[in-house]
This record gives sequence, C-alpha cells and structure tokens, in this order.
Amino acid sequence: VAPEESENVLKTPAIEAENVHKVYDAIASHWNHTRYKAWPRVEAFVRSLPRHSLVADLGCGNGKNLPHVKEAGGFAVASDISAPLAQIAAEDGACSSAGAGAADGPRKGSSSRLAQAQAASQDVWLSPRRAVVVGATSGIGQGLALRLAEAGCGVMVVGRSPDRGQALVEELRRRAAEKAAEQGAECEEKAYSFRQLDAFSLPDCRQLANEIQKEGGLDYLVLTQGMATMQGYTPTPVEKGGLDEKLTLHYYSRALLMTALAPLLQCSSDGRCLSVLSGGVHSAYANYAEDPELAKGYSLTKAANCAGFYNDIAVEKLSEEYQGVSFIHACPGFVATSWGTEMPWLVKRLVRALQRFGRSKEDAGEYLFRSLYHEEFSEGGCYIVNEFGEKTQKFTALQAEAKDAVWARTKEVLSRF
Repeated sequence: VAPEESENVLKTPAIEAENVHKVYDAIASHWNHTRYKAWPRVEAFVRSLPRHSLVADLGCGNGKNLPHVKEAGGFAVASDISAPLAQIAAEDGACSSAGAGAADGPRKGSSSRLAQAQAASQDVWLSPRRAVVVGATSGIGQGLALRLAEAGCGVMVVGRSPDRGQALVEELRRRAAEKAAEQGAECEEKAYSFRQLDAFSLPDCRQLANEIQKEGGLDYLVLTQGMATMQGYTPTPVEKGGLDEKLTLHYYSRALLMTALAPLLQCSSDGRCLSVLSGGVHSAYANYAEDPELAKGYSLTKAANCAGFYNDIAVEKLSEEYQGVSFIHACPGFVATSWGTEMPWLVKRLVRALQRFGRSKEDAGEYLFRSLYHEEFSEGGCYIVNEFGEKTQKFTALQAEAKDAVWARTKEVLSRF
C-alpha cells in the first residue's frame, strides 16, 4: 500500500515523522559521537567566505560544521528537525540553535549555557551602583539596561528617541522595584533616567560627558551605539565632527566617552567600561597610518575592521592610563535586533528572516552582563570578551605595532571637541 501523501507540502508526512524524525531523536546522543568532522567540501566552502560572514546551517545535526565557521571569523545560526541534536549543537556553544520543522518555523531550544549564565547571576545585587548605557533605547543596549536594572543597578538610558527612552525608563523602574521587593530593599525611581544624545555628533558626546561628570558617581559605562548600512564613506557635517558616520558611532563617540568618563570610573571601587562591537572577531586594519579615518580607501570590510581594531587599542591604552578600571571590548554574537533598518529592502528582508534564529536582546544582555559583575573582570585591565561573556584575549597580530600611533591620532581627533 502506497503511503498516504501529505496534503500540505510544508507539513512532514506522518510516516516520515514516525520512522525518520523519531529515530533521530532517539539515537541523537549515539549519533553525535559518530559525527565529529565536517565534510571536506563544506569546510572548504566555509573557509572561502569573507570574515564576518553570516552562515545559516539548516539541518545542522549536532553542529559538526559550525566550529569551522567560527574559526573562519564568521557567525553561525543553525536549525535541525531533531530537537535533541539541535540541543547538542547549542550546548557545544557552536551557534544559536533551534529545533524546527519546515511548517512550524524555528522554535528556540533551551540552552544549558544560557541557563548556567542565568543561574550564576541570579543573586547578583548591584544597588546602589550606577550605570550609563549608550544606545539603550533598542537592541543589545536595551537588553543590558534591563539586566542591570534587574540587579538593582541605577541606569541612565542614553539614546536618540525620547519616546522609547522614557518608555524604557518606566520599564526599568518596574523591574527594579520587583527585584528590590524580593531582596527586601528599596528602589529609588530617580536612579533611572533618560538623556537624549545624537552620537553622530562628537560635540554632543562631549556635552553629555560634561553633564555626567558634574553629577558624579559612575560604576559602569556601557557603549552599544551603532548602525548597519551598505553606504560608502559618509562624513558627518563639519559641526558634528566631519568623520565617517560608522567610524563616529563605532569608535570616536565611544573613545570620547570612555576617555572623558574614565576618571569617574576610577573613583568607583569596581569601575568597568564595556564597548560592545566586535571583540575577537575582526581583523586588523593595516592602513591605520596612511588612511586613519577611511577617507581615502573606504569599504565595508575596512570600516568594520577599522572600528573593531581601534576599540581593541582603546581598551588597552585606557587600561594603562586608568589603573584599577576594567576596559572590555565584547562581541555580542548574532542577535535578533532592529539591526539593518537602513539597509536596502531585499537585504533587510533576508536579515529579518535570519534573525529568527538569533538570540534575543535579553539573552545577549544576560551573557554580556557577566563582564560587568564577575570577579574575573575586577581589579582593572583590558579584556576581549566573546558572545558568552567569557574573556578570550584575542588581539590581532598588528596590535603591538599600531597601538601607539592609533591612540595618538585618537587623542588628536578628540582634542578638537
């Protein structure tokens, strides 16, 4: 008797679910130990991709192909019809993984790694410490602001949109009050506030820094401002700085705020500065001397590498200048945020489809929160941190050669504002 065909081509036939899917679920653990090496052609293909490529492995099994993506400097998202196999891939930390069927779409698998991070931080209470989170009105910055508030830390939300900023402040107050009640502590509403900032404008960044200096009292500075476009070299207006927009957001605005507020952090018993961009995954920017601001030979790859490379140098140089303060450059991994809103519609639709497999801003905030409370990052120094909030210390080979020249140039640029 011929098997009954599914009326919906997107729905798995019952015979396949019973005799294939259930079998893979049952043998997942054993199968995992017999499949440990990527197919040669898959490995060659992955290695041929540019750094920072986003690779989707659909039908990933136990994730055996995915370590090669990370080794090649890329980001991986993956899905498999077998939830046990997808869970193995997620537990190995190879990717953000989901068990999914074609008709159902992705279903986020519970990650033991995330559960461990949550368990480790559940009793962390930071009150009355204070944080400034730049770029907090959306995305990763919002996820970190929420996590800090849940730990009782006061938060100044800094961003472009007053409406989103005020809404987030109310949410921070609500969550902080709930957690404070559990701790038997009090929550001060005034510990949560919003400041509007155009981070494309270096004079505005300087003004914000001056206002924060006057208020005093700062324990954590978190910098997440950024943009994702396919535009070429685009300088800001002269009155804002006249530098490329991406480089302004991803580096110079951050360097200005880090430098200006480092003395406040040094007054804290455990001051920390976290810049979330591309720690450990970018390449060196070889033209740092000939074209330090990307004005002569701009490309998307150069812009990405330049900003990441300069952030590495900033955290190292500032840690030398401000003893006792921890300066951290982190990579958040692949996160489902509003990233890419400025891209062409076709690229944006592709990004949105892939983001269904990314981790949430709350999960990203949980992982990166580790660098703000864990004793591993205390007592000062510089750190490169991966998407799980773990230090990797992966400076590029050009760091030692370039850092003095790049930092001197940075100070010269910032001195204008």
